[in-house]
Amino acid sequence: MEKIRNRALLFAMVVSVAGTSVSHVANAEPSLGTLTLGGWVDSLIQSGIALQIPAAQPFAPAPQPQKQVTENRIQRGISKLRSHVSTSIGAQPIAVIRGKADEPNAFSSGRTLYFSQPLAKALTDAELLAVVAHEIAHAELGHPSERILFPFSAALLHFGNLVVSDWNALSSGEIDAYLEQVLKQGQVSMIQTSLDEATLGQEMEADALASKWLRTLQRKGFGNAPKDLITAFEKLTGTSANYLINDPFFRARVAEINSH
Repeated sequence: MEKIRNRALLFAMVVSVAGTSVSHVANAEPSLGTLTLGGWVDSLIQSGIALQIPAAQPFAPAPQPQKQVTENRIQRGISKLRSHVSTSIGAQPIAVIRGKADEPNAFSSGRTLYFSQPLAKALTDAELLAVVAHEIAHAELGHPSERILFPFSAALLHFGNLVVSDWNALSSGEIDAYLEQVLKQGQVSMIQTSLDEATLGQEMEADALASKWLRTLQRKGFGNAPKDLITAFEKLTGTSANYLINDPFFRARVAEINSH
């Protein structure tokens, strides 16, 4: 019986100390009511200590991954083009690739449009749309499938020129200008020159069609213009248009864009 009395006394002391501590936490003087178990629980509820739940924060959507942000920017450009210019190209898959930081790039396989993250990051929305228009123009003109035949065509053209040069040498005893160039540059270099010329032709055709589309958007009051292609060139090459004019490849492209 004595053990039971002692345990009851110990329990009362614990409850009393706990009730007093809670009352102090709640900035209230302990009272007789808080020294009982029921009073302690009431004190907890009244002081709000037992019910302190953090207020619900307003929902903030998680930030989109950079890849999704880039895809959305490109998709907006495609939607604008399809809505306001005449093109037979329908919806095309978009592949946003990591790419190297020092090699911003974009290209079309004919079916899919490829854009690197460094390219999208370097350009404004207007410049990015200009690049999108350029790549769609490649697909519209059938350039990706033509490029598959470029190496074979260049080699075949080179072989045909060599046959003609050989015939001229045998009949006249002198080498012609093409064979003389082969002797200076080498056969591989001559084939590469043919490839470069074919590539330049395609780029200028795509520039012309993209510039036409951008001019249409400009006339409809959008903040787009053919010059966006040139400023995109400047940013992607890290040089000014004045320098690009000194490069034969870009000089031809800049002249083509400025003519629209």
